[in-house]
Amino acid sequence: MGLGAPFLLAASAVRSLCGLTQTAPPDQQRTQLVAYVKTVVAAPHVERVAAFLGELVGTPFPISYCAQLAAAQQDPRTMNAQVTAAWLDLLGGELTRRPVLLVMEDIHWADALSIGLVQAALREFATRLFMALLLGRPEFEELFPSICAERSVWMMRLGKLSQRACDRLVR
Repeated sequence: MGLGAPFLLAASAVRSLCGLTQTAPPDQQRTQLVAYVKTVVAAPHVERVAAFLGELVGTPFPISYCAQLAAAQQDPRTMNAQVTAAWLDLLGGELTRRPVLLVMEDIHWADALSIGLVQAALREFATRLFMALLLGRPEFEELFPSICAERSVWMMRLGKLSQRACDRLVR
């Protein structure tokens, strides 16, 4: 239902990481988001990172929460740059604690903004213990050819299932 929605796959990853549920009231989601960000981001950056991750996950903070938020809401490029910076700050904070494996399924349905965030993370953390496992149909390569450029990529193509395998799967 959210096909093509901005940051759809990235929002799902952040929600999962931070333990956010879409059924919780927005105030509770914001509180959880801030609490999680405090565990991985240096204190001076918590408000900014939380505010722009709130934009990413669809739980925006009031404009008064963060000085940069009002300006970003007036310019899509500024908003994208700030969301990207918050995403990288979150992942960078996680990487100081442990290796990070970012798993995204159905990447063939991804939105360009989520792919942009994955690419930014792959560039930023090329020498750190960061890996992106992207699962999807072959058309992904046609939709987002740049994701594989300039990096070590391992692709595994699965063949078609036999009729017998299909029958077993259905049963």
